[in-house]
Amino acid sequence: PYDQGEVDVKLSKEERTAENTRIHEEVMQLLQHTWDFKTIGETKRTLHKRKNTEMTNAEYEKFQELVQRRLLREPLQYITSSSQFCGRSFEQQEGVLIAREDSAAMIQLMLQIYARKDYDEREAKKNAAFTCYDTLFPDLQLFDVDSDVKLERHDVSKHYVKPYPSSILDVGVGSGILLLTALMELSHFSGTDIEGTGIDINPQAVALAKKNAASFNLNPTIDEADLYTWTPEKQFDLVLSNPPYIPTKKLRDLDMDVQAYEPHMALDGGEDGLNYYRELLKQADGELLHPSHGVMILEIDDNVDAMLDLINQS
Repeated sequence: PYDQGEVDVKLSKEERTAENTRIHEEVMQLLQHTWDFKTIGETKRTLHKRKNTEMTNAEYEKFQELVQRRLLREPLQYITSSSQFCGRSFEQQEGVLIAREDSAAMIQLMLQIYARKDYDEREAKKNAAFTCYDTLFPDLQLFDVDSDVKLERHDVSKHYVKPYPSSILDVGVGSGILLLTALMELSHFSGTDIEGTGIDINPQAVALAKKNAASFNLNPTIDEADLYTWTPEKQFDLVLSNPPYIPTKKLRDLDMDVQAYEPHMALDGGEDGLNYYRELLKQADGELLHPSHGVMILEIDDNVDAMLDLINQS
């Protein structure tokens, strides 16, 4: 979408390096999709073997079509029908919000709360989500909402370790990535099955989440429901949510990849971006969360002060 001269003017050397790396990774994924390979490793091995061998006409035409779609800023995940999250591959469809790796911070915080006591070097090598905690999110900020005091990470595991949850609810389940990852990661440590529930107002998301669950041999309850009218049948030990949090007026400022392609119903958080948080916090006490050991983990934007005020008012 821009020429090299434009890049030279706007990007520093470090930024150009990062951009070139991103482009290389995207090309590899498009090649992987062109050849219908399951892994990037298989794609790289094929490139090495074929070095100076030209693509067939059919391969070239398919690859060019994929490249053109990406040049029009269509998200790579929609083009390849695949999203990567915490070391796993999930099916992705147009019309369903794409889960970003930033959301892995929720999984990592969840593991700090529940699994730290069972975590050791042996597990570190086996658990991709936990080992990326310090490298991906070195500046992740944690707060004690009762005092607004910023916590060090060891404080989380020292003061907030909870019994393993027997039930998890994901509000706005989308493609199911967050719920399914949480179920698999916690079951890995606890050694027990955990009951999972997901709701979403988007019927396409509900269908995709069920499909992704089946691909991992999981069977959570996933229903089409609106948070504002849904009545839960039970209280949950853990509630996760990455709700719409973009203020309505800021939707037009989003990257074209997001603004033009992803569903606005999964992005628009109302005038101040806090509509869904108000409802989640309203329902947390007495409806969604178990009163003695319930935990709610929410993804928010950088408006930390407003969110803390909202929590303290609820």
